[in-house]
Amino acid sequence: MNGKSLLTGFIIGGIAAGIATILTAPTSGKETRKYLSENKDTWIEQLSQLKLDLGEITKSITTLSTEGREGLTSFILDVKTLIEGWQADIKPHQEQLKSEIDAIQDTLQELERKIELHN
Repeated sequence: MNGKSLLTGFIIGGIAAGIATILTAPTSGKETRKYLSENKDTWIEQLSQLKLDLGEITKSITTLSTEGREGLTSFILDVKTLIEGWQADIKPHQEQLKSEIDAIQDTLQELERKIELHN
């Protein structure tokens, strides 16, 4: 989900909650209008603060996404470097083990020939 969708969801949810509250209020329409009129500035201030807060959330999500991508890229490069180093470290040992295995196989073949000659 991107930040714009999240912001839109918050706004639509807030409007729906406000309408539902007005429609189910226990006071008359005249009293509700008076209350809304008296508290208009508070509502406008709260909506402005909500807009600022949602802007901060959007900015934070964008920053987190960018930092996460950079961190993941850095991690992948570190892992590649470690693997390349490990491969370089074991290469001489691989060649040594291959030489030893070849020597063992030669010895086994020689023993098999000797056993066949004695039979």
